[in-house]
Amino acid sequence: MPAKRTQDPTGRAKPNSYIFIGPPRAGKTVFFATAIGALQHVCSQNARDFMLTNETHASLEFVDGVLGKLGDSRWPENTTGRGIYEFRLVRKRFCWVFERTDFLCYHDYGGEVFEQAFCDPKRLMVDPGLAGQVQQLTEEIAGAKGVFLLVDAAGLVDGKSVQLRDSLFFLTDLLAKCRTRQGPKVAVIFSKKDALADVP
Repeated sequence: MPAKRTQDPTGRAKPNSYIFIGPPRAGKTVFFATAIGALQHVCSQNARDFMLTNETHASLEFVDGVLGKLGDSRWPENTTGRGIYEFRLVRKRFCWVFERTDFLCYHDYGGEVFEQAFCDPKRLMVDPGLAGQVQQLTEEIAGAKGVFLLVDAAGLVDGKSVQLRDSLFFLTDLLAKCRTRQGPKVAVIFSKKDALADVP
């Protein structure tokens, strides 16, 4: 069956998706692609219980491209900040009488959009040209079913990334407000976690 395009025609993530967000260079691209790759393997081994399909052909090409480069021991290039990649995960129950469908979405916002969305206005001047993308990002977070937040652990412990700490503070504030309205579940994933090994 051909994959059905379900993302909003304006380029927004589908409501109630599981979305992948984080500051620049946090490892979002690699984590999303490897997570999808792992799910593809699980579904192939358990086809009676799970099915994973790409929502657009570009989504499949994106993941295959990233995994191909990792398989060749090459690091993927920095992404363009324009793509939106979605997959549909269906969990089957009782011969398809009951099923649960979840959507996993990576909306590849430019790093400056994340920084603008969750910045301390006293430290960073807001760029009016990014206002639309900033609003869209915050709305996608508020409307998500779950959020995977990727954080560069090295940036937290080296004492240099004030912007990163500010971003996490203001993002946490938004998520706390969402939680009061049955907002998204949140999982925090630390990339470069070896940097935490020597932290007391």
